[in-house]
Amino acid sequence: MDHYEQFSVEERTKIVELYFATKSPTLVQRQYRREYPGKKIPPRHTITRLVEKFRNSGSVVNNEKGNCGPKLTARRPPAHIQDVRDHLEQSPRMSTRRLSQQVGISRRSVRRIIHSDLKLFPYKVQILQAQTQENKTERYEFGQTISERIENDPLLFSDEAHFHLSGHVNKQNSRFWASEQPHEHVEKPLSVEKTTVWCALGKNGIFGPYFFEDDGPRVTVNAD
Repeated sequence: MDHYEQFSVEERTKIVELYFATKSPTLVQRQYRREYPGKKIPPRHTITRLVEKFRNSGSVVNNEKGNCGPKLTARRPPAHIQDVRDHLEQSPRMSTRRLSQQVGISRRSVRRIIHSDLKLFPYKVQILQAQTQENKTERYEFGQTISERIENDPLLFSDEAHFHLSGHVNKQNSRFWASEQPHEHVEKPLSVEKTTVWCALGKNGIFGPYFFEDDGPRVTVNAD
């Protein structure tokens, strides 16, 4: 038996009406106590489930037995989809938890609407260093100076990189899906074999690449 079946249809209707009027399970419980003195107060999860049932089916009667076909979910009504779209257009940085509270449907239904119906994806905001007008002027002057020096001086722009030779993989990028923990592990030496590659770019072309072999310790390319 569903947890809200202990309440009559009249009481369930009153619970739903109070929730839409107050938007708060706590206020529903207080008002319900005044409306039905001496009766059991509906728990918060009962109020939430009953309201969700009403949103999905438009009814507070338990008429699910014998029904067939796909279950109606909160993401199908066009009004819910439009409500979520309007809120995100006004506040695109709003969290799904906050959005769920604003539109009055479950967080799971909000996620379904965002991904399946609105085809939206989460993007991280890039944090960049603030640039003043003075910074921009200095960068422009530096670029002009380098451009002139490249034509007259043998300037080189160089860098180095370290490459693993033993198939080393960052474990943070390795995932697997399973119903149980397989306790899978791969043994690797603590110091993996690497090679360092140095390369430079100048007016006269590319210098390198030069390979610095090692047996584990990292090689640093210095002036010598």
